[in-house]
Amino acid sequence: MKRVLLWPNPTLKLVSAPVDIQELNADPTAVKALVDLAKDMATTMGTYRGVGLAAVQIGIPVRVITTYTDGTPRVYVNPRVVRLEGGSRMVREGCLSIPGIFEQTRRSESVVLAFQPLLTDSVGAEETFTAHGLLAQVLAHECEHLDGKIAMVDDAPSATRQLIRGDLSKRRRGGLLRDYV
Repeated sequence: MKRVLLWPNPTLKLVSAPVDIQELNADPTAVKALVDLAKDMATTMGTYRGVGLAAVQIGIPVRVITTYTDGTPRVYVNPRVVRLEGGSRMVREGCLSIPGIFEQTRRSESVVLAFQPLLTDSVGAEETFTAHGLLAQVLAHECEHLDGKIAMVDDAPSATRQLIRGDLSKRRRGGLLRDYV
């Protein structure tokens, strides 16, 4: 398990680097390292009781995310939102890097996602699928992390960001966030 970075840690603003699939697949040690990262991310996500996690949230700015919305952890390598579909709606959204805080965020009903699946001994060819509902929301949120964005704070008014920052600082000083970096 890894520790999750607490907002506003500057690493969370980094744009994550793509995984070089050709290079990775040529090196069994690199594939094992990516599989180990995915396992760490799934364990961390479960420990922190999340439904999604981007590698950058544990201090590793590479384009890998995990989700857990249907009882099975899933890994997406080099994910990218191809397009947003359906209407948009306001949803109550949280973030593992901003524990205990939930804000209204606008999200699309569906997300078309392109990604490369992590297999046991390699990374596969790019696939595309359409996610709906909670999975669409989680994928959009995690892909934003890979681009250095957290919509629930970046799109919030300055006063809201200040309140969130103050709340997190107070809880950190009180020892309530010692599991965070």
